[in-house]
Amino acid sequence: LSEVFSTARLDAEYFMPKYDGYLEILNSFETTSIPNEYEIFKNSGTNYSTTSHDVGVIKTKQLTNRGINIDGVESWFDLDTCAGSTFLQAGDVVFASMGVGSLGKISMFTYEGSQRFVTDSTLRIYRAKDSARIRPEVLCLFIQSEIGQEMIYRYVVGSTGIINIYDKDIAKIPIPILDNDTQHTISLNVQRSFSLRNQADSLIASAVKAVELAVESSEQSAINFITKENLS
Repeated sequence: LSEVFSTARLDAEYFMPKYDGYLEILNSFETTSIPNEYEIFKNSGTNYSTTSHDVGVIKTKQLTNRGINIDGVESWFDLDTCAGSTFLQAGDVVFASMGVGSLGKISMFTYEGSQRFVTDSTLRIYRAKDSARIRPEVLCLFIQSEIGQEMIYRYVVGSTGIINIYDKDIAKIPIPILDNDTQHTISLNVQRSFSLRNQADSLIASAVKAVELAVESSEQSAINFITKENLS
């Protein structure tokens, strides 16, 4: 009863026994919280430009398990309208805090080019502090895990298609602090997986191009292209 008053929660989901089990597992580690390790930023605004491509807007649909898909950006801001906005930096973690089918999605921003990007108002940017004990790759994998998703959805509020999680509730989720060697290995494996996936995408695109050349021009054109692209 005291927890009902302190949390203002009356729904049965919040008090399900499974959460006691999850917390027992998590608390067997040294734990921390996202606000302790990361700066949290939120952008706003929907005054999108129809002519300018100064600043790309990252939305939930761009968040994937393989990173943030900047090629799928559809909305843009003029640079002048982004005064006070937080531009994404490589290593930032982007979390979806709202929407059925979207809430709980999380990805790491790895782009290091010159194009600028911001997030829409449904997303949070987590930027590691200098003192952070949780690497961005590890945070993403924890939130994506079954136990991470369960803990996120324990604090969801709303209904009828409009659900969200408050920052103050995200702060209540214990994040296990793994040893440095384990985190380093995880980070390297995640980065390697991103690189291999990008290579796979490039190979697929080149293979499709080769087929198109064979059909539209000649088989020799396709062979020449394959040789040039080192696809054989």
